[in-house]
Amino acid sequence: MMDRTSRRGATIVLVAILMTVIIGFAGVAIDLSRLYVMRAQLQTTADATAVAGIVEVKDKRPTNAPTAALAYVPLNTVERQAPTMAAGNVEGGSWDFATNTFTPLASWTDPALNAVRTTASYTGAYTLAGVFGATTKLVQARAIAALGFVSATSCLRPWAVSYQTLLNTLYPPAGTKAPSYNLTAQDVQTLSAMSYPSSAITLLASSNDPLTPGNIDAVQVLDPWNGNASYKSAISSCSNMDIGPGTWLNGDTGEGGGQTKGSLFDFCAANGGTSGNKQSFTCLGQPKIKLAMWDSSNLAPGGNLQLRVKYVGVFAIVSFQDGSAKTPDQVTGYFSSMATSGQFSTNPTPITGSIALVQ
Repeated sequence: MMDRTSRRGATIVLVAILMTVIIGFAGVAIDLSRLYVMRAQLQTTADATAVAGIVEVKDKRPTNAPTAALAYVPLNTVERQAPTMAAGNVEGGSWDFATNTFTPLASWTDPALNAVRTTASYTGAYTLAGVFGATTKLVQARAIAALGFVSATSCLRPWAVSYQTLLNTLYPPAGTKAPSYNLTAQDVQTLSAMSYPSSAITLLASSNDPLTPGNIDAVQVLDPWNGNASYKSAISSCSNMDIGPGTWLNGDTGEGGGQTKGSLFDFCAANGGTSGNKQSFTCLGQPKIKLAMWDSSNLAPGGNLQLRVKYVGVFAIVSFQDGSAKTPDQVTGYFSSMATSGQFSTNPTPITGSIALVQ
């Protein structure tokens, strides 16, 4: 028969073994959580470098794409350490928007070049999981950024909003950046991460086409002789008007306030549903639309107004608030850089070039 002393000795051994196993499993859980965070941080590195590379392609400097991409590696750390990425991890290629496939190209000057693929790596050290003999884990993340074009069939709405509004959101306080400023790779990345309510923008639909940042100006996008029906139709069914940087849009003589709420309510109801009534409602699906953003005008009011397009932005509609005699109608939402939410084409004319993370 085993005496008490022997039992205590066996218990101590058993406890020691079980503690080792428990600590090991706890370590695995902790390290798996760390690996998840590492992977998320590393994906940010891959995304930023891919966008930086494709911006160089867009700006006709394709051979500088690897250098530009690598410059963003130390700016996007993992556990406060720089990930690993070499020039060979920055690949130029051709992205097929129909099949969502990437084909590497041998030269950065290949005419088919329209995408950049980057691969970021980081070797994370295990902590408590080392009980099972594991010491390090190689984590990798890959991203592909493509240059495409928002075509004339990308559903333009009958509004134009000042490009300054977007700049004021990206660079507060208002007026920090002028409309002559062009979006950078970091701007594109910031825009793609925007959401409601942190990045909410209120656009005002008011009378006499006042040219102030934040105001939506009614523009002619369909048959200008069709009266209010053209404006209302373009809100719900959009326009296929050819538009790109430098296009001049003609102003609409009507205020559009009375037609905006009804048509916008129907549009939101058909794209995710609404809550509230036509005086004040929320667009549950936050449907995305294309908005022309202007950087200059001919300063003429009403039907003589002309606005020059700087960019075509993707705007998600969140809500509408009916105005009064002193308060204009308000459309609330946020801008997004993800041009793939519309029709993305490889045809470069006569349309607006856009950048998107496609994988």
